[in-house]
Amino acid sequence: MQPTPDKLLGLIAKKITNQLIPEANDYQKGDLMLLAFVIDAIAERYENDADIYLWENRKMRGIFAQASADEDACAAIGATVLAGAAQQEPEDFRMSTLRQAVEEQLRLIGRLHEWAGGHSRASTWLKPVIDQFLADHVALHALESGPYKKAEISARKRTILKT
Repeated sequence: MQPTPDKLLGLIAKKITNQLIPEANDYQKGDLMLLAFVIDAIAERYENDADIYLWENRKMRGIFAQASADEDACAAIGATVLAGAAQQEPEDFRMSTLRQAVEEQLRLIGRLHEWAGGHSRASTWLKPVIDQFLADHVALHALESGPYKKAEISARKRTILKT
């Protein structure tokens, strides 16, 4: 078996839960339970992060492809910049590389969003697409979320906004 970070963290959490907590005094049990919970959450998050970064890369490439078909967006941002960003698929799937690629794409999304907000025609078609992507991005990167809990977060946000 090849030990992966998520599996190693899971084993540490299980050891704390199964061996250390039963032997600890009452004061220590609470701290150990919290530590095991945090370690387990980190392991789960690590497992899902690659999916999140790949999904975001794919969505942003789609946005860049749409923008590269717009003459005004190409004039404002650069036709080669948008076309290049639309074609930029990840070749290296290490977490640090995926994270860095998404962060670079997010900077370009920010520039495109700013431009679209000030351009009346792009405000009707491009800005809403970017707004939805950014809302999804925030939900996916919320500490308590993962890609499979997004619907729960959206429902909770709607409930909060009603009050």
